[in-house]
Order: sequence, then structure tokens, then C-alpha cells
Amino acid sequence: MASTGVSSAYRDKKERPPAGAGRGQGCCYLSRGNMGSQYMKKITIMDSDPLINTSLRWLLKDNQITVAGCLHNFSALFLMLEDSHTHTIIMDIFDNQHSITECFALIRRQWPVLKKHHIIIFTDVDCCVFIKQLLAFEKVTVVSKKDNVDFLLSAVINGFREQHRISPGIQRILEHSDIPQLTPSELQVFFLLYDQKPPQEISKILGINYKTVQYHKMNIAKKFGAENSIHLRKVRTSS
Repeated sequence: MASTGVSSAYRDKKERPPAGAGRGQGCCYLSRGNMGSQYMKKITIMDSDPLINTSLRWLLKDNQITVAGCLHNFSALFLMLEDSHTHTIIMDIFDNQHSITECFALIRRQWPVLKKHHIIIFTDVDCCVFIKQLLAFEKVTVVSKKDNVDFLLSAVINGFREQHRISPGIQRILEHSDIPQLTPSELQVFFLLYDQKPPQEISKILGINYKTVQYHKMNIAKKFGAENSIHLRKVRTSS
């Protein structure tokens, strides 16, 4: 089956039908007559992948949605928000300047500012632990980059009416996952292990004893049913 993600839709742009013609599977087209006032709200995009940024800009512009800016990292995003009237932020949870752990720490620290906007997490992460952490933020929408772009457009247009909105791909990950309950300390170690940090470096980063890191690592492995470090890092779910 052909991909229906936003990048695929952009690559197929030359083949898309004209406005008002039959709708392609890889992209959703909205008529001006169906658009409400919320469609005119400004959107800011933050993704380290230039193709994703370009694809989203084209997709939103094609539906008469104003894009205030396309950014590549959290530093630029937070700087822009100081002087921006952005209504919706479409953002990945990773950028090209920070580790996974640092990105989550940045999001938590800046959440009082971010939550004033409609936040759409647009990501290809398929680790159930990360998704669970994302859903701990209030009124956040989480959309998989592997899902049809119709859901993303719907999330942009309709805003949030519920505590959380998740796309079908994210829902499948949660439904097919036995998500273990990690302690705060285990979660810190898990993020760093996922970030491919060795125990010695984790010990220095967290300021804890090497044996303590190994203890947390052992408990994490048991909770995930992982046989070794390689298996632990590859703990993911398939749709």
C-alpha cells in the first residue's frame, strides 16, 4: 500500500488533482466554503527535517491556512513564541541540537508557555514509553507521521475539544503495548539508554553511582522483558 504520510503527499504534488477534482489518498483538500474562522489562525511548524517542513507548509497553504514560520529546533521555536501570535504549533519531540532527554526536559520546562497554544506533536516515534510521557501533558494532540494527513489537517482545523487527541497510528501503538510503570529515576535512565548513552556516561550525567545506573537498567529490562541492552533499546511496538 502506498504511503499516505505528509512527505509522500508532497512528493506526489505534481500528480495531485486540481482544486475541486477527485481527492487523492495521500492528501486532503478542503473547500473554501467549508472553512471556519479558526482556519485563519497562524500555524508555526518545528521539525528538524527540511522535507517535513516544506511538505507541511505546502499542505497547509493548499488549504488556505497561514504558516507563521518553519523552524528546525526548539531554541528557534521558543524565541519565536516570545513575539508571535501563533495559535497552533505543529512540532516534533526531537530536534537536531539536543538529545532525547534534553528535548523532553525542554518541553517540560517550557510547557507553561506551550500550553497557551494548540499543540500538535507530529512525530514518527513508536516507543510506547515516549507516547505515554507525551500524553501526560494536558490537551496535547499526538499524530503519527505514518498516518494519513487527513487526521493532521482535522487536528489543525478543529483544535482540541477533548483532553487528548491521538491519531490511529498512535492508538495502535498504545493498544498493542504493555506499557510498564517506570519510576522517575528509571525513566531518566531509560531516556539516556534510548539515546545510546553508555552506563558510565549516564552515571556522570545524572550524578549517580555507576552501580545505581546498572541497578535501574536491570529493573527496566525486567519490566520490559528485555534479554539484554540491545533488546532493551529496541523495545518498540509495531502497528
